[in-house]
Amino acid sequence: MAAPLMVSISGVRGIANDSLTPAVFTNFLTSFVILMQREKQKESLKVILGRDSRVSGPQFESLAVDLLVRAGCEVVRVGIVPTPTVQLVVQQQGADAGVIITSSHNPVEWNGIKFVDADGLFLAPALCTALFALAETHPALPERPNGVSRDHDSAVAEHVAAITALPFVRPDAVRPLGLRVALDAVNGAGGHAMTELLRAMGAEVLGMNLEPTGRFAHSPEPIPCNLGDLCQHVRETRADLGIAVDPDSDRCVLIDETGSPPPAGGAARGG
Repeated sequence: MAAPLMVSISGVRGIANDSLTPAVFTNFLTSFVILMQREKQKESLKVILGRDSRVSGPQFESLAVDLLVRAGCEVVRVGIVPTPTVQLVVQQQGADAGVIITSSHNPVEWNGIKFVDADGLFLAPALCTALFALAETHPALPERPNGVSRDHDSAVAEHVAAITALPFVRPDAVRPLGLRVALDAVNGAGGHAMTELLRAMGAEVLGMNLEPTGRFAHSPEPIPCNLGDLCQHVRETRADLGIAVDPDSDRCVLIDETGSPPPAGGAARGG
């Protein structure tokens, strides 16, 4: 049986170097560049590029940088960051598009691409349909000169600052509580960002699986059957609450002070 390739409004996902080969990855990314050039009516695009921590990430990131630069794009590389961080940087920098190399909560051997429009949101359904139809034609990459690539290392700090500046987020009211928070980032992209956000709120972070190794400590979807270690960690450390995120940190589950997970389906979900 052939390995699965998932194509949906959340992007494209497959098993790295099996159903998601370099050729498949290149075809979808080429199609996205062409679609955005048509939609924005411009040849040179500014594209924010980020990824999660999967071990196949560097391979696909290298492919993406090479392709985007050859297409004449200005590529802003934000590194290993949460998916919402890439979306925010697209908005803040007035970029034309964003590309996130991730397979969200899928198992460790998977990877994929999420496509972001200039508003920082995933592609609208009509644009997704157009993208996937274009990919069926296997278009040639329109190569153009003057493409460049540069690093942008402050994306997480900018995201934390933007969150704490929201009028309904009140760090000054939360800091005196001295919360102790058990955090499980499953060795994905969220360890650093979530730690910085919680510390900005005055919390003590009792972390586990924070290093972005891409070798997930447990099945990465944050559902009750995968959260036993975090629930135990909450109880053992007497934390005030626990937080679990998925590998690209766009899904979040809260554990109460007794170490009890929410009912099935209780995650705050992204893609």
